[in-house]
Amino acid sequence: MITDTDIKKLSTVFATKQDFARSATKKDLENLTVRLVSTMAYKQDVVAIREDVNGLKEIVQGLVVAVDGLTKMTSDALIEYSAMGMQLSRHEKWHRQTASVLDMHLEE
Repeated sequence: MITDTDIKKLSTVFATKQDFARSATKKDLENLTVRLVSTMAYKQDVVAIREDVNGLKEIVQGLVVAVDGLTKMTSDALIEYSAMGMQLSRHEKWHRQTASVLDMHLEE
């Protein structure tokens, strides 16, 4: 026979009336289905997103090429400025040597 302790053990395992009252109803499930369907991405949405991403890829590629060009120009300008600085130092040295030979005093 089933004893009271067996019934208490079984009641902890199986759902009670309160458990069923808290569970989803048919209307709740229908509302959930409507919400899920309205938020799902359709094939045309995915295609549109892919087209947008491809357009963005092209733009980013163009920007990368432009930045590479600017980087090259900056590097070339830095090298040119360094060469100009060296040439200026060399000319200044020659002027000082010439002034020394001519016994002239150059002011800073």
